[in-house]
Amino acid sequence: MIRYSRYALLSLTLSATLLHATDFTIASNTTSTSAISILTGTSTVTLQEDATLLVSSGRAIDSSAGTPNITISIAEGAVIEASGGSSSEAIRFDRAATTFILNNEGSIIQSGTALDGSRAIKADKNFSVGGTISNGSAIGSSALISASNNDAIRIGSNVTLNNYGTIISTGIVNTKDADGSHDDISAYDGVAVEDDRTNAVINNWGTISGPRHGIDLGDGSSATITNYATGVITGNNGSGVGSDSTATVINYGTITGSYAGAGNVYTGNDPTSLNGDGDGVDIDGIATITNYGTIQGLGAGGVDSSGYANGAEGIAAGGGTITNYAGATIYGQSVGILIDDGANGTVMSSGRGTSTAVGGVVTITNSGTIQGATKAAIGLVGDYDDVIVNNATGVIIGGSSAVLVDALSSTTAGAAIQMGAGDDTLTNYGTITGQNGLAIDLGNGDDTLSLLGGTISGTIVGGLGDDTVVLGSAQTLSARTSLSGFENLTTQSGAILETHLSGTSAETLSFSGTVTLADGTIIKPVIVGSVSNGLNSTILSAGTLNTNVSQLRILDTSALVNFSLSQTGNDLIVTSTYDTTTLNAMSSNNQALLNALGSDESSSLLSSLYALSSNEEVKNAMKQLSPTTNNSVAQTVNVAQNTLFGAFSHRMNNISSPTQSGLSAGDEAEGTYWMEILGNTAKQKSYKGADGYRVDAVGVALGHEQELSSTEIFGLSGGYTGAKSYGRDESQGDNTSVNSLHVGAYYGKTEQDYTLNSSVIGTFNHYDGRRVVSFSGFDETEESSYNGYALGALVEVGFPIQGGFKPLIGAQYSYNWTQSYTEKGGSGALHVNANDASSIKSIVGAEYAYRDGNAATYLVGLRYLHEFADEATTTAGFISGSSTFSVTNAEAPRDAVQLDLSYECLRDKENTVRIGYTLEAKEDYLAHQLSLRMTF
Repeated sequence: MIRYSRYALLSLTLSATLLHATDFTIASNTTSTSAISILTGTSTVTLQEDATLLVSSGRAIDSSAGTPNITISIAEGAVIEASGGSSSEAIRFDRAATTFILNNEGSIIQSGTALDGSRAIKADKNFSVGGTISNGSAIGSSALISASNNDAIRIGSNVTLNNYGTIISTGIVNTKDADGSHDDISAYDGVAVEDDRTNAVINNWGTISGPRHGIDLGDGSSATITNYATGVITGNNGSGVGSDSTATVINYGTITGSYAGAGNVYTGNDPTSLNGDGDGVDIDGIATITNYGTIQGLGAGGVDSSGYANGAEGIAAGGGTITNYAGATIYGQSVGILIDDGANGTVMSSGRGTSTAVGGVVTITNSGTIQGATKAAIGLVGDYDDVIVNNATGVIIGGSSAVLVDALSSTTAGAAIQMGAGDDTLTNYGTITGQNGLAIDLGNGDDTLSLLGGTISGTIVGGLGDDTVVLGSAQTLSARTSLSGFENLTTQSGAILETHLSGTSAETLSFSGTVTLADGTIIKPVIVGSVSNGLNSTILSAGTLNTNVSQLRILDTSALVNFSLSQTGNDLIVTSTYDTTTLNAMSSNNQALLNALGSDESSSLLSSLYALSSNEEVKNAMKQLSPTTNNSVAQTVNVAQNTLFGAFSHRMNNISSPTQSGLSAGDEAEGTYWMEILGNTAKQKSYKGADGYRVDAVGVALGHEQELSSTEIFGLSGGYTGAKSYGRDESQGDNTSVNSLHVGAYYGKTEQDYTLNSSVIGTFNHYDGRRVVSFSGFDETEESSYNGYALGALVEVGFPIQGGFKPLIGAQYSYNWTQSYTEKGGSGALHVNANDASSIKSIVGAEYAYRDGNAATYLVGLRYLHEFADEATTTAGFISGSSTFSVTNAEAPRDAVQLDLSYECLRDKENTVRIGYTLEAKEDYLAHQLSLRMTF
């Protein structure tokens, strides 16, 4: 039922269902079909919970006369619905003198089916005082305001709209016909502000959605829109927020402009159209936009009202201030931010604004992300002194198909940031990326680019005018920087000017205007390949050079070269001088190697070597570049060969032992076969500057021996040894495998007063090498495969004395030859010439043998060995060069002590088993060998 005061007046002259009153209440769970007209004075309208006001023709609540002061309260579950065609708003405030408060927790619906129907709420007058419309509350978000064939709400001056619920126009997606050949229906929006209205305020915590724009501001209007973190504003075939004038937008939530797609757009008599322009925010005039959330333009198609192709921008505006905070995003499926006149500078002579909205200067400050997915990230059109600041957290990304924004339908590639004409300023602390290789185009005018931090990926073009680049501390500029069109340079203290030197030339930074280098500016020479001693290089040339050379810093990037600075006229000169301290401290090996590297400027190896900044780094790099000089390969062969020498010696020592008197335990055999299995491991620490190494070996030897007389034996043997060396220290990662096949013969003689043991061995060796060259700026692995052979002879004479003791003397000769080989790898690979080496070792020692009552023999031997050998020399050359060099192998320890321990037992009359251990010790070297021999 409807309750009204005693002052209410029923007017039968207007309508039997039209009520004029000051206070109205529709009780809970009741329905009224009587429209309410509020004429003057203070009035209240209340719909209690689940109450309904349903009007099928005309307006449900209307205020169209007098100066009413109205309060309308709609409880949760209550509904006001108007279902008529035109002039059938659910609520209308139609007097400029009206003041009103509308609190809706229920639903306000305009459900008419006629095209160009009515709005749910119309409050679009130029109100002098105005009012407030609240849809929902901070604790209630179910409130609804909707219209099926027009804007959901249209407001005017001094109106504040607070939305916590849903405001939506559900009409067909519509557009204007570009060529005017059809009768267009009105474009529908979620919320619209009438033309020429001021001080409209829209605060959104909920959802606002329209078939075209989410929010539309008319010609000459101004409004402030705040979209909070939970707020979503969507234009389904247009802008999230669109304005034909000026506006302020503060966004913490999501503002989206979308494209309905071909075939989904209705335009008057024509069934469908392709047209749709889905910008996130589109403000034709001066915009003030502050973004903490997401503003996105997701798609566009067809043409605009002037017949120009549509494109989806995150923000399109005619000028103003745009601030994008850290964590926030401005995204355009076409352009991220476009400042123009809506048609790429072809409609308005200024390039900005429209015939009804004046454009102007724009200032963009970015700490978040601005991206044009396919086109420019930021495009500025027109002759204005614009400012862009990209802070340290700021990321600006231009698309791979970016074109010039100031030329209609351009197909010419454009930069991620295009500043247009005017005396513009761009300051970067963050990241700017042009995915098409073009990062910044400052355009015409006297522009300033300040590089104060961050990175820029892509070319930088100053354009026409007198342009200046400012280089901040820790920022680097070189002739290789993709920067052109700048006349002037100013550096801050700590800025880095980098120049690349090669052979007898240098790269030069050239400026036709004024270059001012602050005290503390760093000059960084970088050697490419090598550089000539005493080279004077012009690294910077200017029309006018202002600097105090003595206050500049030079960064010595190479341990091999020293640099100094001087000024000649308006040129800055770097002089390169070889570092005599480093060169004089080099070994002859390293000097020969450095000379062989030559001066190839394309050599990454040479460039990396010259870039090393300390003597120690150079020394270690030289070690790795050189052929192996620490004797590890030769020692690997010796270990392999000595396993067989050991087998022979063990056999002959057993026969010549004072406790033995024949070939075997049986003493009667005419011939004996034997087999010995050996294992060896050795470790050499760093010695006299040479890197250390480790050698592991295993081998097997088979032999047959025969008595020549009662005091003589002769044997033949063959064997295999597999050995591998592992580099240590700076040679970590290097290794060489040696697979050896041995043949040998031995002769032994035992007399009462002496014994003679002699043997010769020939060995075929196959080598597989791996050499790691890894230092700062360079990392390669070189591999080799080659063959060689070795010869060896051993003679020992013993003098038995009472008690099983036997002093002895002897000598051992070794000869090793390897064929030439070429490594497989990169610029550090070598061709190594054939090489040979020989040595003689003197032997002095003694043995003691003891045989127990069980026919078991115990033997202890101690020997001292001294090696006589010339220093081995290896000649090699880099495969990428033409010069060779020779290096001398590092000196190896010459003195060694060997300890032999063995135990042999009789298995039966013909067969024995022997277990032996040999320890060899040199300076910083220790080797262990185990052996197991069986005779049969």
